[in-house]
Amino acid sequence: MYGLTVTETAQGATIDHYMNAADALRASLEDLAAALESFQFRVPEPDQEAKERSRIELVRSIREYLLPRLEDPDAPVVAVLVGPTGSGKSTMLNSFAGQSASEPGALRPTTRSPVVWANRRHARRYQKLLGGLIGRDDAGIVAGDDPLTEQLTVIDAPDFDSVYADSRVIGEQVLAVADLCIFVASALRYADAAAWEFLDQIRLRGLPILFVLNRLGPDPETRKLILGDFAAMLKERDLLLEADASLIFDVSEQVVY
Repeated sequence: MYGLTVTETAQGATIDHYMNAADALRASLEDLAAALESFQFRVPEPDQEAKERSRIELVRSIREYLLPRLEDPDAPVVAVLVGPTGSGKSTMLNSFAGQSASEPGALRPTTRSPVVWANRRHARRYQKLLGGLIGRDDAGIVAGDDPLTEQLTVIDAPDFDSVYADSRVIGEQVLAVADLCIFVASALRYADAAAWEFLDQIRLRGLPILFVLNRLGPDPETRKLILGDFAAMLKERDLLLEADASLIFDVSEQVVY
């Protein structure tokens, strides 16, 4: 190609190849989503309800995660904080941000809509998400210049065991755009049935999960016992390969000044 070096020609060919591959993948994903949307289970089965949930979840993952990620491959990794009400998710986000990004409190549930901690340069990426979830794209985004947010965005999701049905639905929708999940449970409520039902849903999506056990007391023997029990429960549900308490991030109960 006249006027171009060999290196420039090779780079152009690589970009063209990537664009063609991306277009082909996008078309395949859209075809798959359309086929799943039109699919119906015609023969009643005992586990038909679970299969229907899987079908809906797969369509949601394609529409709300895979296709947008394909359109914007340079977007930061999205980590979503999830957990039962009162587990300390908002306080954890505030600790990451070094400011009051998500308002904690004694009233339950505290977080009624998602709070996005993002870099100022990337904040616009999440306006459409919040606009679709809560009807406003100017609320719920805490933007700053923390270097961590160059490659990472953290979302504090509404409590999945909220008494408000809309909060639970929004929490599930936020989960659909996550690259990884940070599951936060408290030492008092890690065994709640609602927590395990939600973890099963996360596992269905195949999301990587980081487990945090928050608000542990100071006694080392009690801490060891609780962490070991939580690890064993995670192993029993195939959420950990081994019942290894060192795979769980533990946070002590402490006074915040």
